[in-house]
Amino acid sequence: MFVGRHNASAVADNVAGNARMNKAGEMVSTPWELQMMLEGRVFVAGTGCEETGIAGIAALDVQTPVFGLTAPAGGIVAIPLWFKVYYDTEAGAAPAGMHLVYIQKDRVAFSAGTLLPAINALGGDNPRTAQAKFQHTLTALTDTAAADNVMLTSREHILDDLISTEGATGDAQIETLAPSIYEMVYTFPVPIGLYAGSGIYWYGIDATSRFNAAAAWIEVPASVYKA
Repeated sequence: MFVGRHNASAVADNVAGNARMNKAGEMVSTPWELQMMLEGRVFVAGTGCEETGIAGIAALDVQTPVFGLTAPAGGIVAIPLWFKVYYDTEAGAAPAGMHLVYIQKDRVAFSAGTLLPAINALGGDNPRTAQAKFQHTLTALTDTAAADNVMLTSREHILDDLISTEGATGDAQIETLAPSIYEMVYTFPVPIGLYAGSGIYWYGIDATSRFNAAAAWIEVPASVYKA
C-alpha cells in the first residue's frame, strides 16, 4: 500500500517517508541525471566564450592530448555525459584530424596539464567541488598500448582552411558542411565510469589551429556506487 502524495516535499535523512505518485496512481520518479544535479554532483568545465583557443598537436602522440577528463586516484567515480570541441581559429591547408579516446588505465594524467576549473551545475554559493579534472595541453603521459585504449569517435583528414579558403568561393556544399566538420559533439551512448586515474582524452592533430572544448560529467562516491 502507498500513501498518495501529489506534491514534492523534503524528507530528513534516516526518516521513513512516503513515495510520491500522481493522481492516476502512477509512481513519480526523477530521472537519475536530474537527481544527481539536485544533489550537486554534476559538473561542467571548459573554455569560456572570450578565452583564447588551445593549440593542437603536430602529430598523433598518445602522451600529449590536447584535452582530457581524468579521475582522481580514488574516492569518486566520474561518469562523462558529453564532450564538445570546435575550432577557435583555423590555420593552414594541411589535413588535420580529431580523435576522442577512452583509456582505462592510470596514465599519470591527473595533474599533467593546465586545469580548466569546473562549475557545479546546481549553482549557489557553496556547491560541491569537482574531484575529477578537465585539463588542456597535457604532457608526458605514460605511453599507452593499443590494447589499453579505444577510439570513441573521430574526424579524419579535415582541411583546416575549409572556411577561410575553400569556402571563400561561396560553394553552398562547403558552407553547409563546414560547421559539422569543425565541431565534434559526443554524447556518451554507453556509460563509462572513470575511476582510479582512468580518463577520456582528445587529440587535435593540427598544430597551427586552436580549439575550444567543454565537458560535463557526474561524480558519485565510489564507496556507495562501486561494486
